[in-house]
Amino acid sequence: MKLGRRRRSWVMVTGVAVASLAMTACSAGSLGSSSGGSGTTITFLVDNGDATVAQSTALVKDFNAKNDDVTVKLETRPGGADGDNLIKTRLSTQSMDDVFSYNSGSLFQQIDPKTNLTPLTDESFMKNVDDSFKPQVSVGDEVYGVPQGTAFGGGVLYNKKIYDQLGLSVPKTWDEFIANSEKIKAAGIAPVIQTYQDTWTSQLLVLGDFHNVAAANPNFADDYTKNQAHYADTPAALAGFQHLQQVHDEGLENSDFASLTNAQGLQMLADGKGAQYPMLSAVIGGLQATSPDAIGDIGFFALPATTRRPTA
Repeated sequence: MKLGRRRRSWVMVTGVAVASLAMTACSAGSLGSSSGGSGTTITFLVDNGDATVAQSTALVKDFNAKNDDVTVKLETRPGGADGDNLIKTRLSTQSMDDVFSYNSGSLFQQIDPKTNLTPLTDESFMKNVDDSFKPQVSVGDEVYGVPQGTAFGGGVLYNKKIYDQLGLSVPKTWDEFIANSEKIKAAGIAPVIQTYQDTWTSQLLVLGDFHNVAAANPNFADDYTKNQAHYADTPAALAGFQHLQQVHDEGLENSDFASLTNAQGLQMLADGKGAQYPMLSAVIGGLQATSPDAIGDIGFFALPATTRRPTA
């Protein structure tokens, strides 16, 4: 029995973990399409986070309004591990949507782009894509993805009202962060919000610390890729894991950290029940949708380094 040609898809790529930022957990489903052409119909699969759906709905609406020969239908999927498994299953069974949104970097390589995706290297629009982005979505000489959405960073969302009430300043070192956290705990507020029900959120104290790793060891990423450097024997890289352990050992996380979701953690921050949330800045869209009145109370700072670096 001979199988037909494997179906290939285009991918619109976001950054680390963004494809996992679902505020709810429903099965993949169609949101329909706006008025569009009567010719070819293609499907566009995105995660079901509020901000993602709003942005993608607007994109599809504008595209369909301007194109008579192609109609795009928007479909959604769960976030987190469920969404990741759905994507891999659809790719392996040749049932993936025509275009889908996914992560760049190491997760992108796991979906075997060379086998499953259509190369975009020679498309005219690739001249508008920054060259620094292309290696994250390339295999060999071929580019398989384009960027989508806005830039974001990993750091700490914090409740500015709590900081003001307790006379705290944004920490510049890890010790200052711990000192702030101890004062917050003494005030009866959860110092460091953790939300392990959404497993991807457990990475932020490590991933968000990479700017400190790169500052201390500029070649770490390249050397790590070549297996010439490792977390275990690179103090600046190991620090993120040590910080994660310290927060747990000193009881600085919320008591329900193992069962709380990302959406609940954001609500906890907005309600002032927790003060600091190591997180991606991209989730602010979800917070704006659920707690718009609290947006002005939420700040964001970079994860502080183990020691203060000298300023230029």
